[in-house]
Amino acid sequence: MTEQLKKLILEAPISRHRICKLAKVSTASMSSFISGNRGFSQEAIDALGEVLGITLTMDHAKLQRLAKDAPAPGRPVAKRNRKANAKGKR
Repeated sequence: MTEQLKKLILEAPISRHRICKLAKVSTASMSSFISGNRGFSQEAIDALGEVLGITLTMDHAKLQRLAKDAPAPGRPVAKRNRKANAKGKR
């Protein structure tokens, strides 16, 4: 997400200085973020998202693939077969 935010800031049709003014983020913070030295607070990210018109989307297909591999909610994860492990160690 950080790299995507950097890319959106760098490719924005308005200057970083203007983005900072509109989002009420210091130019020093912006410079540190772009250079990878620090991150933004949640409030700053929200403000930048508002200024840049950023929206988040969910990849439902990917989530469905991941859900097939995950244990059902409320069900314990299967434990390893202790006998099989013990035989393998002999």
